Amino acid sequence: MKNKLSVLAIVLSVAALGISALSETGPAPSETSVKESTYARVMRTKTLRCGYSLWPSQTEMDPNTKQLSGLVPDFTNALVAKLGLKVEWVQEVMWGMEAEALRSGKIDAICASDGPWVTTGAAFVDYTTPMFYVPVYLYARAGETRFKTMADANSPTVIFSTIDGDISMPLTLENFPLAQRVELAAMADPTLAVTNVMTGKADLTLMSPQTVNAVNQNNETKLEKVFPDPIVIVNSSFAVEKGQQELLQLLNQGFEILHQFGVSDKIIDKLDPEKKLILRVGKPY
Repeated sequence: MKNKLSVLAIVLSVAALGISALSETGPAPSETSVKESTYARVMRTKTLRCGYSLWPSQTEMDPNTKQLSGLVPDFTNALVAKLGLKVEWVQEVMWGMEAEALRSGKIDAICASDGPWVTTGAAFVDYTTPMFYVPVYLYARAGETRFKTMADANSPTVIFSTIDGDISMPLTLENFPLAQRVELAAMADPTLAVTNVMTGKADLTLMSPQTVNAVNQNNETKLEKVFPDPIVIVNSSFAVEKGQQELLQLLNQGFEILHQFGVSDKIIDKLDPEKKLILRVGKPY
């Protein structure tokens, strides 16, 4: 009887060790589930789930129908059509919140004129090849004569109108650190940065001609470029989650098709036929 009990104890001990080993090593590789990549999900569903950011003439929403229109939706619709996909507009993404929105898994790409408009964003998301380029100029009220040089604007007596999460903020801090600022929140209407200068709440703003032109058309007071050359020229690109290289390459190829087949020029011509507001992507030959 004692021998039988000893043998039983040994068997139970070996079984316990086997169970412990399995629990430590986890399931066999064949049983391990592999997370589907964003690219694989897009190709399986034939749908690109987009986050969007509102900006005058770039992406605007009808308050009644909630339909999006503008330069970026036109590019997006043309892009997915060329790739054999469809687009689903999922949610608005505030400027500066792109990485968090992509990590949530609710969207596949930020389908907006992204950039990077804040350079630190490049550490957290990957940007596609540009749809087009956006020049950013220094603007003041028409007839303003105080600012002959950049140094004239870098003064404690000068007030800049800036937007949090927009390139206007870091550009002002970098180039005009002595100036004061009237700061708008990231979710504010970007045209307020322009109207702040028109109404005298600020003296200067760093803005794209596309945005200033949209506001100038509806106001008696106008803004004008202080200097003829832009302070910076920024890519207008989509953003994807860091490391999603297959999706990034797919979108890059899509934009190259739009540029090479002349689709990009047709889209931009609707907004900027005189080629004064937007810089187009150059031909690769």
